[in-house]
Amino acid sequence: MSNFDADYIQRTFDLLSLVERDTHVRKVGANWYAGPCPFCGGTDRFVLKQTADGWRWLCRHCTDGQYQDAIDYIQRRDGLDFKEALERLGGGKPSPLRAEPERTAEPEPQGQTQETRERLKQIAFDASRRIDLDDDPLAQTVRNYLHGRGLLPPTWQFALLGAAEVYDPKAGRKRPAAVIPYFNRRLEVRAVKFRFVDGASDGLRYIAAKGSVNDLYWLPEEVGRFERLLVVEGELNYLSLAQTLPELDLISTGSQSLTAEMQEVLQKVSRRYRRVFVWLDDGDRSAKLALLLRGKAFKSPLMDGQKWDANRLLQADMLNEFVEKAFSVPCHGWRLSDWRAQYEPQGVMHG
Repeated sequence: MSNFDADYIQRTFDLLSLVERDTHVRKVGANWYAGPCPFCGGTDRFVLKQTADGWRWLCRHCTDGQYQDAIDYIQRRDGLDFKEALERLGGGKPSPLRAEPERTAEPEPQGQTQETRERLKQIAFDASRRIDLDDDPLAQTVRNYLHGRGLLPPTWQFALLGAAEVYDPKAGRKRPAAVIPYFNRRLEVRAVKFRFVDGASDGLRYIAAKGSVNDLYWLPEEVGRFERLLVVEGELNYLSLAQTLPELDLISTGSQSLTAEMQEVLQKVSRRYRRVFVWLDDGDRSAKLALLLRGKAFKSPLMDGQKWDANRLLQADMLNEFVEKAFSVPCHGWRLSDWRAQYEPQGVMHG
C-alpha cells in the first residue's frame, strides 16, 4: 500500500457510516456528530467531524487528545496494525463517500513550533476533559457560566471548550476560566484563550496561553458550506451564532484587534463568497471592515441603552429571529426554550 492509498482513505472514507454500525451518534452541527464512545461508553464524549481533510473522530476520555482518522478507528476497534487496517478499508480503491467540503485557504502560524502546538493541544484537551467532571467545583463553575451565557452543552462539545484554573497577573491570583482552543484546518490547536468566569473587577477578562498566535477564530465545520460569510466579533458571539446553525459561513475576529495579517486573510477568504456581512459592536469599525471586504456592515443594536450583541440576543432567545431577519437566511439550531423544555426538567445539563 502506498502513501497515496492512506491519504485517499483519510480524506474520503465515509467514517460516519462505519461509526453508525458501532454506536448511535446524532447530528449536532452542520458536519458534526456526537454520541457514546464505542470504545469506552459515556454520553456525548465521542465526537465525529467532517473536515477539509476528511472525517475525524475523538473521544474526550480515551484518546490522547488527538483527532483520529478512519484508519486509526479500525486499528483501535479491530486490533489491527496500520497495514492491516488500510487493507480492510480497501486501500486506494473507491469506498462509500460523502461530498468533501470545499478547502478554505489558511495560513500557517509564523514562528510557532510543533512543540508549542503540542503543549497548547494538551492544555486544551486536559481542560475539555475536566469540564465534564460532575464532582469538580471548578468544572461546575465554568459550566454554570456557559449556561448563563446561553451556550448549550452540544456547543461546548463541538468547540471543545474546557475548564481550568489560570493565574491572572493583574489580579495576582488564580481564577476559574473557560478554555477556548483555536483550531486550524487540520484540527491542530494553534492558540488557547482563557476567559475568566468569576466576574472579578480587579482582574483581566481573558488571557492567552503562552505561545498562542493572534489569529482569527473559526471552526472547520462552519466554513466552506454556503455562499455567504458572516464576520463577527469575539469567540462567544461566534459560538452563539454557530449554535443557531444559520445558513452562513462564520469567522470571528477573536478577542483582539485585527492585525494587518488577519485583515489580509479575511480579504483573501472573503473573495470566495457571493455576499459578505460584518457584524461588530462599533458601527464605524464594522463599516471600515465591510468596506475592506466589499461587504455589508451591521452593528449590535441598542435597546434600553444596552448593547445587544449576538450572545446577549442568544441569552434572550432572540438570536434565531434576529439572524433570519437581518441576513435573510434560515436557522436550524436549537432555541434555548426548546432545549430547556426537552432537557432541563430532567436535569440533563451536559454529557
